Amino acid sequence: MKNRINKIIESWYIYDYPFFATAISHTIAPNSTMACSVRCGAGKIEYNPKRLESKSDALIEELLKVECIRILLEHPYTRLPKDCPKWACALASTLVVADNYKFKTLVLPSPADFSLPKGESYEWYAHHLPDNVTFKPVPAGQDMENLESLTDASANWGEDEFMGLDIAKLKSDIQNANKWGTLPAGLKEKIMEADHGSIDYRKVLAGFRASVLSSRRSLTRMRPNRRLGWEAMGSKREFTSSLLIAVDASGSVSSQELSVFLRVVNQAFKYGIEQLDVMPFDSQVYDIIPMRRAAKELEITGRGGTDFQPVIDYAAQQRYDGLLIFTDGMAPAPTLPDPCHFSLLWVYTSQEAYDHRVHDLPGRSCYIS
Repeated sequence: MKNRINKIIESWYIYDYPFFATAISHTIAPNSTMACSVRCGAGKIEYNPKRLESKSDALIEELLKVECIRILLEHPYTRLPKDCPKWACALASTLVVADNYKFKTLVLPSPADFSLPKGESYEWYAHHLPDNVTFKPVPAGQDMENLESLTDASANWGEDEFMGLDIAKLKSDIQNANKWGTLPAGLKEKIMEADHGSIDYRKVLAGFRASVLSSRRSLTRMRPNRRLGWEAMGSKREFTSSLLIAVDASGSVSSQELSVFLRVVNQAFKYGIEQLDVMPFDSQVYDIIPMRRAAKELEITGRGGTDFQPVIDYAAQQRYDGLLIFTDGMAPAPTLPDPCHFSLLWVYTSQEAYDHRVHDLPGRSCYIS
């Protein structure tokens, strides 16, 4: 089964790149205890070899595609509807997938099966499903949906800004390369729109911190080796991050907004970041201000026009792991390097600025309210 699945995923590289890129961004692992055939969540795409053994390659491929679409729409990680049971989240996600992608072999429940209209959002379906759901029979040999399998399908779902940022970067790469494969235009728009949900910026900073942390292992005599005790050297991990915060110091950003930016920058130290670089910019970049602790004030240079491209270029040249840009969004969209090695987050001065630019700037977005 592992070989069958690997061949399916490898074939996507040529004609369905979004599915290929999504699949390889997750660990593909067998799980014979699942009540469903395939599921995603917690950075994994799991499959039940026993349930898949008798299914055709065509059906297995479409079951895998369902999970990839869920991931691209961010259903398992950043868009979980509040106060909804696991089965409702999974079923609502399935209705959106069925409503937006045409499968040749797989039969999925549709909104009409539950007397619901087409074209609604994941969150809307989750809150409007009937309490006592029943499923129509599907042709023999295809995957039957039921409450047990749905609950198990979403067992690993949970709010995860770390994964959300990774998926945002993945989608940005697909968009920049313009490799959308067989995804229809309507679904492509939903995928890109899903990346721009309004998020509590404090949660974003916490998640962004996790996304740029890297670990370095070193040997030490100060702790025992796990297997050999004190006779051998133990090891420790030192966590480091390379994070650049670019602060828009153009004339269109007020001094009051810059003060708010400083408070947000100081928040980063509450989430475990020991050092970060702050860089003012307008139409050019200015000297880096290293920060190792919260600061009461920063000396900001600039107050001219705005250009994001020098910031992007600098972050790429210096090999930062993460880039946060605090801005009012008043500048042309930049071009990201290919490949782009850093995670990108835009934090806007207001909801108005967020609404104005959220759909045409690459990366993840939020605003300070």
